[in-house]
Amino acid sequence: MSGRPALPWERRAPARLFAAQAPGWRPPSLAVCAAFLLLAACTGETPPAARPAAPAAATTAAVAAPAWGRIALGGGGAVPGLALPAQGRDVAYMRTDVGGCYRWDEGARRWSALLDHLGPERWNHYGVASLAADPHDPAGATVVAALGKYTDSWAQPSRGLVVRSVDGGRTWQDTGLAIGVSSNRDQANGERLAYDPARPGVVWCASRADGLHRSGDGGASWQEVALPAAPDGTRPQLTAVLPAGGTVWLATAGQGVLVGGDGVAFAPAPGAPAQVRRLVGDGAGGVWAAHAAGLALFADGAWHERAPAGAAGAFQAVAADPRDPARVVAVPAGKHGLPLFRSRDRGLSWERTEAGRQPTRPWWPQWHWFSHVFWLGFDPHHPGRVWASDWYAAYRTDDVWAERPQWTNLVDGHEEVVAIGGLYAPPAGPVQLVSGAADVGGFAHLTPDQAPARSVWDCGLPAGLGLTGIDGAASDPRLVAAVGRDGHHGRGGGGLSRDGGATWTPFAALPGSPPAGGRIAVDAGARHLVWHLQDGQGVFTSADFGASWRAAEPAADLRGPAAKPTIFAWNQPLAADRVRPATFYLLHERRVWRSEDGGVRFLPGAALAWERSHALACAPAAAGELWIAAGGKGLWWSRDGGTGVSVVAGVEQAELVAVGAGRGDAPTVFVLGRIGGVLGLWASADRGASWQPLGDAGQRFGNQPNTLAGDPRVPGRVFIGTNGSGFLWARLDPP
Repeated sequence: MSGRPALPWERRAPARLFAAQAPGWRPPSLAVCAAFLLLAACTGETPPAARPAAPAAATTAAVAAPAWGRIALGGGGAVPGLALPAQGRDVAYMRTDVGGCYRWDEGARRWSALLDHLGPERWNHYGVASLAADPHDPAGATVVAALGKYTDSWAQPSRGLVVRSVDGGRTWQDTGLAIGVSSNRDQANGERLAYDPARPGVVWCASRADGLHRSGDGGASWQEVALPAAPDGTRPQLTAVLPAGGTVWLATAGQGVLVGGDGVAFAPAPGAPAQVRRLVGDGAGGVWAAHAAGLALFADGAWHERAPAGAAGAFQAVAADPRDPARVVAVPAGKHGLPLFRSRDRGLSWERTEAGRQPTRPWWPQWHWFSHVFWLGFDPHHPGRVWASDWYAAYRTDDVWAERPQWTNLVDGHEEVVAIGGLYAPPAGPVQLVSGAADVGGFAHLTPDQAPARSVWDCGLPAGLGLTGIDGAASDPRLVAAVGRDGHHGRGGGGLSRDGGATWTPFAALPGSPPAGGRIAVDAGARHLVWHLQDGQGVFTSADFGASWRAAEPAADLRGPAAKPTIFAWNQPLAADRVRPATFYLLHERRVWRSEDGGVRFLPGAALAWERSHALACAPAAAGELWIAAGGKGLWWSRDGGTGVSVVAGVEQAELVAVGAGRGDAPTVFVLGRIGGVLGLWASADRGASWQPLGDAGQRFGNQPNTLAGDPRVPGRVFIGTNGSGFLWARLDPP
């Protein structure tokens, strides 16, 4: 999954890197919050505009533990590798590029996420660059993982980290080894962590940025290992490490293979391939290398090219059967459909097979299946069983030697899609949520726990269109509009649904030149659409459901600066009043703008400062009630349609905001931000007078939430879109 760079507000210096165990997180004490919030109430910034009465200074409320859960889809993000412990039957671990790591439960036939305890201040650690299981643990419960999506200075934190678990990933310990790894930019190579099968306690860690490290105590401590310089005099960039047959092999980025080990200095391996993607041992002293020009085997003291005849080009994945090293399977790089090669004589001859499919998700497009296989592995406990992974999921066949092996996509519990800004909860009807996501388009969800049968691509919208903006009419839950882009950077498009998102009709016309993605809003009277285009093209309105569009006035004033065309943009500057027909609100040029004529003309309202990011949401049952997240400038609100705005005391930082149904006169307000010094997802049932953190110690909603949608029919419920952990829901004060 090609998740996007950090949100602007995430580019700050990290605090603490990693807890000794999964953090026993809890909200700040009432005394601490009260003192902080009293100070904030006295020093809160106010804009130079008329203001409604502000809510009282916030406190944290003592309420029942909130509930949370996942929105079921299944797969949707890259799985660069798995780890199958040599001991511990039916144990498997899966790593993803942007969505953490998982443990397989054979009885339930589903994956369990292992890193959800990480909070928003550690979002970079949701990328797992490598994962290895200890072959000496009889239970298969000891694993090490290298965490880090990016090495950029704006990543939070910017350094990767090696962590260790001895209980199957339920808790984790910081091993003290901080390294530079980029799981979302280097999916094809590996593995970078490896236990020595011949030496209990010995673990090796290779990285592009920080060389080679060795641990002799199972990862509790590490020492750097000297390596020869690369030909240009720099430190070699390592892409894989493999201890095999008493020797340690290292793949480098385009500079061949190094060989050495304990007591033996590392040196270039003569005859080795130059650009190795994967190194795999065969259990008999041999080493397989899938490389940019083919497939090679080191055996009997020399390297031998063993690529299948006629299969020219790069190979990506290879695996040898631990019961019989003569039995090998391999897959070329960059292919769809799993053209699997099998050998029974250690690569001297090969046969090609095609994959039979046993799908578990009907919404999956055909091209998802085996889209660039990254990894293959024989199950050490089940003869003939082979696992595989690719851009979208993990797979398994129970008989790889069958004439046509049957493969199943194992996706229950694996939720890794990247939300791209489109998220809408209708006020009534069978559809509870309409979502937009990178690479998979979008969905109409009937229930959170049941995966949709079809995507929007199967229901009328063009294949490839990722929904970046979704909204519906408050007075007619059947009417929903959506806009987006083709792929990550392509042409914009959109359409209309008249059955709550179940089926779609593309707009007859598109604004912009060329059409771009962006956000869309539908007025409360179900007659007007307003589309805020990306790329600085301004705001357009339609009074005929997309048959024609006109630029909103003043057109010149509503155009923003040109931005890089991409679906990965997170500001939410547009909203429709949920009560007043033909009324829309827009955040633009540090000001609230309002239209009361269906978006034909916008008039400027209150001035408002924001820092880094901004988002706008309207209360579901109160005309003119706006809530505005202003990044580092906190949270603001208005009860007069943006004529005046007031800061909400005690909210130090607000990056996202949503408003949903409440249990009384007040709506429930949801904020991704910092309150009482704690960054997280918060909810208020009293217009900001008090706040309750959502989630618990095991779920911190930490993987870069980028969009929120308050539920207008279930009091206290919010839907959350993330940058790699799919969609979730949380509920305040559950019944």
